[in-house]
Amino acid sequence: SLDAALALVEEVERATRDGPACYRADPLPLVARICRAADQPELTERLLAGAGAPAARYRHCLATAHAVLAETKADLEGALGRYPAAADGWGEFGVVLEQGQALLGAGRCAARLGAATAAREPLLRARAIFAHLGAAALLAETDRLLARTSS
Repeated sequence: SLDAALALVEEVERATRDGPACYRADPLPLVARICRAADQPELTERLLAGAGAPAARYRHCLATAHAVLAETKADLEGALGRYPAAADGWGEFGVVLEQGQALLGAGRCAARLGAATAAREPLLRARAIFAHLGAAALLAETDRLLARTSS
Protein backbone atom coordinates (compact mmCIF):
# COMPACT_ATOMS: atom_id res chain seq x y z
CA SER A 1 0.00 0.00 0.00
CA LEU A 2 1.00 3.61 -0.41
CA ASP A 3 1.01 4.13 3.36
CA ALA A 4 3.44 1.23 3.83
CA ALA A 5 5.68 2.59 1.06
CA LEU A 6 5.65 6.04 2.67
CA ALA A 7 6.59 4.51 6.02
CA LEU A 8 9.59 2.90 4.32
CA VAL A 9 10.57 6.22 2.74
CA GLU A 10 10.43 7.83 6.20
CA GLU A 11 12.66 5.03 7.45
CA VAL A 12 15.14 5.63 4.62
CA GLU A 13 15.19 9.32 5.48
CA ARG A 14 15.92 8.60 9.16
CA ALA A 15 18.46 5.85 8.45
CA THR A 16 20.48 7.93 5.97
CA ARG A 17 20.26 11.29 7.74
CA ASP A 18 23.77 11.13 9.20
CA GLY A 19 25.39 8.82 6.65
CA PRO A 20 27.28 9.51 3.44
CA ALA A 21 25.40 11.72 1.00
CA CYS A 22 25.43 8.99 -1.65
CA TYR A 23 23.29 6.78 0.61
CA ARG A 24 20.55 9.39 0.34
CA ALA A 25 21.06 10.01 -3.37
CA ASP A 26 20.85 6.43 -4.56
CA PRO A 27 17.17 5.71 -3.72
CA LEU A 28 15.94 9.21 -4.66
CA PRO A 29 14.21 8.39 -7.96
CA LEU A 30 12.07 5.70 -6.39
CA VAL A 31 11.33 7.53 -3.15
CA ALA A 32 10.52 10.76 -5.00
CA ARG A 33 7.97 8.87 -7.10
CA ILE A 34 6.44 7.37 -3.94
CA CYS A 35 6.24 10.86 -2.44
CA ARG A 36 4.62 12.15 -5.67
CA ALA A 37 2.00 9.42 -5.51
CA ALA A 38 1.30 10.35 -1.88
CA ASP A 39 1.49 14.12 -2.54
CA GLN A 40 4.28 14.48 0.05
CA PRO A 41 6.82 16.90 -1.47
CA GLU A 42 8.22 17.78 1.96
CA LEU A 43 9.61 14.29 2.41
CA THR A 44 11.38 14.46 -0.95
CA GLU A 45 12.79 17.85 0.03
CA ARG A 46 14.13 16.41 3.30
CA LEU A 47 15.85 13.60 1.42
CA LEU A 48 17.28 15.97 -1.18
CA ALA A 49 18.65 18.25 1.54
CA GLY A 50 21.30 15.75 2.53
CA ALA A 51 21.86 14.03 -0.79
CA GLY A 52 24.66 14.39 -3.23
CA ALA A 53 27.78 12.87 -4.63
CA PRO A 54 29.96 13.58 -7.65
CA ALA A 55 29.50 10.20 -9.36
CA ALA A 56 27.35 10.22 -12.50
CA ARG A 57 24.78 7.80 -11.08
CA TYR A 58 24.08 10.06 -8.13
CA ARG A 59 23.87 13.15 -10.33
CA HIS A 60 21.21 11.35 -12.39
CA CYS A 61 19.37 10.33 -9.22
CA LEU A 62 19.35 13.95 -8.07
CA ALA A 63 18.22 15.22 -11.49
CA THR A 64 15.33 12.77 -11.47
CA ALA A 65 14.31 13.61 -7.92
CA HIS A 66 14.31 17.34 -8.67
CA ALA A 67 12.08 16.76 -11.72
CA VAL A 68 9.68 14.56 -9.74
CA LEU A 69 9.63 17.10 -6.90
CA ALA A 70 8.74 19.91 -9.30
CA GLU A 71 5.89 17.79 -10.67
CA THR A 72 4.72 16.94 -7.15
CA LYS A 73 4.59 20.65 -6.33
CA ALA A 74 2.53 21.25 -9.52
CA ASP A 75 5.41 23.16 -11.15
CA LEU A 76 4.72 21.35 -14.40
CA GLU A 77 6.80 23.70 -16.54
CA GLY A 78 9.72 23.32 -14.16
CA ALA A 79 9.35 19.54 -14.20
CA LEU A 80 9.05 19.53 -17.97
CA GLY A 81 12.29 21.49 -18.10
CA ARG A 82 14.06 18.92 -15.88
CA TYR A 83 12.74 15.54 -17.05
CA PRO A 84 14.42 15.50 -20.50
CA ALA A 85 17.85 16.13 -18.98
CA ALA A 86 17.25 13.31 -16.51
CA ALA A 87 16.17 11.02 -19.37
CA ASP A 88 19.28 11.94 -21.38
CA GLY A 89 21.52 11.30 -18.39
CA TRP A 90 20.02 7.89 -17.69
CA GLY A 91 20.16 7.03 -21.39
CA GLU A 92 23.88 7.85 -21.55
CA PHE A 93 24.43 5.93 -18.32
CA GLY A 94 22.55 2.89 -19.69
CA VAL A 95 19.74 2.69 -17.12
CA VAL A 96 16.84 2.38 -19.52
CA LEU A 97 14.12 1.91 -16.88
CA GLU A 98 14.97 5.28 -15.32
CA GLN A 99 15.26 6.79 -18.80
CA GLY A 100 11.75 5.56 -19.54
CA GLN A 101 10.44 6.85 -16.22
CA ALA A 102 11.87 10.31 -16.95
CA LEU A 103 10.38 10.29 -20.46
CA LEU A 104 7.03 9.27 -18.99
CA GLY A 105 7.28 12.14 -16.51
CA ALA A 106 8.01 14.60 -19.33
CA GLY A 107 5.06 13.31 -21.34
CA ARG A 108 2.76 13.38 -18.31
CA CYS A 109 3.68 17.00 -17.54
CA ALA A 110 3.30 18.10 -21.15
CA ALA A 111 -0.11 16.41 -21.32
CA ARG A 112 -1.21 18.09 -18.08
CA LEU A 113 -0.11 21.44 -19.54
CA GLY A 114 -2.35 20.78 -22.55
CA ALA A 115 0.57 20.32 -24.94
CA ALA A 116 -0.61 17.04 -26.48
CA THR A 117 1.75 17.27 -29.44
CA ALA A 118 4.78 17.86 -27.19
CA ALA A 119 3.69 14.98 -24.94
CA ARG A 120 3.60 12.37 -27.70
CA GLU A 121 7.34 12.14 -28.50
CA PRO A 122 8.56 11.39 -24.95
CA LEU A 123 5.56 9.11 -24.37
CA LEU A 124 6.28 7.12 -27.53
CA ARG A 125 9.94 6.80 -26.52
CA ALA A 126 8.90 5.71 -23.00
CA ARG A 127 6.44 3.24 -24.47
CA ALA A 128 9.15 1.61 -26.59
CA ILE A 129 11.38 1.23 -23.52
CA PHE A 130 8.61 -0.21 -21.33
CA ALA A 131 7.48 -2.60 -24.09
CA HIS A 132 11.07 -3.83 -24.52
CA LEU A 133 11.42 -4.34 -20.76
CA GLY A 134 8.01 -5.98 -20.39
CA ALA A 135 7.08 -3.33 -17.77
CA ALA A 136 3.32 -3.91 -18.00
CA ALA A 137 2.13 -1.35 -15.43
CA LEU A 138 4.29 1.44 -16.86
CA LEU A 139 3.28 0.47 -20.38
CA ALA A 140 -0.40 0.68 -19.39
CA GLU A 141 0.09 4.12 -17.82
CA THR A 142 1.92 5.32 -20.92
CA ASP A 143 -0.79 3.95 -23.22
CA ARG A 144 -3.49 5.73 -21.19
CA LEU A 145 -1.64 9.03 -21.59
CA LEU A 146 -1.06 8.41 -25.28
CA ALA A 147 -4.77 7.74 -25.76
CA ARG A 148 -5.59 11.04 -24.03
CA THR A 149 -3.11 12.97 -26.16
CA SER A 150 -4.60 11.50 -29.36
CA SER A 151 -8.15 12.65 -28.71
